[in-house]
Amino acid sequence: MRYFEGRPNVLSEPRYILYFNQELRNNLYHHVGFLNLQSFVKPGYSGWPRSRFPYDSEPNYTFAMEAKAQGAVVTYVHPGLPSEYPVDFALGAADALDVLCQNDEEVNTAAWYKLLNCGFRVPISAGPDSFLNIPCHLVAGAGRVYVQTRPTLDYGEWIEAFRRGHSFATNGPLLDFTVDGLGPGHEIHASAAGRLVEIKGQAHSIVPMESLEIILNGRVLEQVWARGDRTEVAIARTFNVNESGWLGLRVRAPGHRLAPNDREVYAHTSPVYVSVEGQSPGERDAARFFVEQIDQLIERVTRQGKFETPAQRERVIALFRKGQDVYRRIAHEARR
Repeated sequence: MRYFEGRPNVLSEPRYILYFNQELRNNLYHHVGFLNLQSFVKPGYSGWPRSRFPYDSEPNYTFAMEAKAQGAVVTYVHPGLPSEYPVDFALGAADALDVLCQNDEEVNTAAWYKLLNCGFRVPISAGPDSFLNIPCHLVAGAGRVYVQTRPTLDYGEWIEAFRRGHSFATNGPLLDFTVDGLGPGHEIHASAAGRLVEIKGQAHSIVPMESLEIILNGRVLEQVWARGDRTEVAIARTFNVNESGWLGLRVRAPGHRLAPNDREVYAHTSPVYVSVEGQSPGERDAARFFVEQIDQLIERVTRQGKFETPAQRERVIALFRKGQDVYRRIAHEARR
């Protein structure tokens, strides 16, 4: 907290910006990051035994909404389940997800796909959770999120482009992805009869890649295998989009020493969203998955949560039930 300034640090230069932000920590609800903060969200942690704030009386939602009120972007860092993040995405308190982190990317990606398949617009993010005050720890910057902005670097513009999902996350390969010329974070509209679109993707890498994939609503639409030295690969597909949802570009490959912190080489764009006239993007099984995850979260709160009064516990559970109802509604209205 002593390093927090609410503005770019004086060491910033035209080609890079240093901005100290905040990670809120609660081990029952999990950890969440606030970017573009103007003032520190206090207390900064909760639910830690033998601390000044030992109780779980306030969910992450409370602090996330306080951060968003000052223009912050809220991203769940090193996410896992069960946790609060399905609730916060359902209730509009979270913006992005650290799919690329020190946790298993395959597990994170599968859960992220389910959020997208519920119809939520969730940009990908990344973060290594590196502790710079420990001699031997995760490599800082090994997992990164790249955001497309104008040539002149501006922090406010970067934040807004990050919020909109003009981005990709990677531990090595660099991606370029368009659908009818529109990149990640944009939206394609189609009639009920569908729309023929041109999908293009490219990847460049200093580490060998295995394949480049176009992902449609969580499944592989097209796959191209890398050849030669496997440092460049391109893919193209003309496709009739006739269902609401999303498209993305993904790289996967075996691990490499130049992709530290991870067992595999990984890169993935944020989605290009598809809206088909008269169609809901919701997927029934994805929504039911999060209904079950929130049940598990509530069970943990009931069994493990530390509260000063029963009323505090019931207030938190009521909030989580409110988020769960969103997924129930998605499941009820889902077309598939």
